Amino acid sequence: MVTTSSRIGTPPKPAPSAVLDRLEAAARAKLDEYENIITEECARIEKKIAELVTNPSEHSEDQPEKIAQTATAMVKNALESAQAAANKRSKIG
Repeated sequence: MVTTSSRIGTPPKPAPSAVLDRLEAAARAKLDEYENIITEECARIEKKIAELVTNPSEHSEDQPEKIAQTATAMVKNALESAQAAANKRSKIG
């Protein structure tokens, strides 16, 4: 004879606040890491654009658009990675 039991209709107990605080801190640290990456990359991009404005050349006409496309893609990817990393860090268990 096999006996089973279940808790249908019984909601799980909430996680203790210490666990939630630890998870939040881990997720926040990962988000801060990505924020630094994005900030540093944007500073490099700003420097490239300033250089193009200061020293234009015949080959630099399309450079601002290329730089903007690259920057947009980089920031989007970094934000998606940051969200995934924060979600992974904030999982219980």
